[in-house]
Amino acid sequence: NYYDGEYEIATPSEAVLITNAQQLLENIEALEDNSPTPYRWYLSAGNYGNIVIDKNVNLFIVGAYDSQTGVPAVVFDSITILKGTVGLDIVRLQAKAKTAVVSLGSAAGSLTVSRAYFSRPGNDFLTNSVAIQAAMGYKNTIYVNDTYIHGFTSGILMMSGSINMRDSILDNNVSALQVREGDLELQRNTFSYNKSEAIYIGGTQVAYNFNNNSFVANVVAIKTTVAISNEVFNRNNFANNARNLYNL
Repeated sequence: NYYDGEYEIATPSEAVLITNAQQLLENIEALEDNSPTPYRWYLSAGNYGNIVIDKNVNLFIVGAYDSQTGVPAVVFDSITILKGTVGLDIVRLQAKAKTAVVSLGSAAGSLTVSRAYFSRPGNDFLTNSVAIQAAMGYKNTIYVNDTYIHGFTSGILMMSGSINMRDSILDNNVSALQVREGDLELQRNTFSYNKSEAIYIGGTQVAYNFNNNSFVANVVAIKTTVAISNEVFNRNNFANNARNLYNL
């Protein structure tokens, strides 16, 4: 549990407090492939650089907030997940050109991103900057909860796989969310001021469910190759978009 900048760790030995990038890398290296043990790591404030998770484990990483700004104080340059089921809670990443700062390979398990903060340094879009990307062949689900994604060329880019997103804000990206196949579940999110489209559905094998989302001041709210039912417009808020729907 996390209280006012201090951790109270009530779980057994699987729960670990990590205070620097070198310790984190050593802990990742020491993970046992195919371990049945669920790992839960609590990180102190700091920059943890680039990490790669390439073992079939169940790993949950919990960061911490900056008490002055209210944004996550645990920062990563990039997180690459090749294998394993991973959770990321209270972390921050910045846009980089030609980079997905959180990247899932085709063999990765499910990913849960909660209370995370993705932003762009400066005012200019960086070419091919992506907040979260799932590779072609990815067969699992990305869960995104209470997360902020701002200023990327692509906020979330799903080459394959499913996404379930709730209570998040995708603001001032070029394309906020792109999906090619799988399930698309959206609840209580806000898509605003995105420069191309809020949602791009680029495949015919996408099953969608949208409820209580807001689409505000986007160039296009939904650009799609699949038919969108009238219920989507009845169950969600559309305001001041140049176009609510663009059928491809």
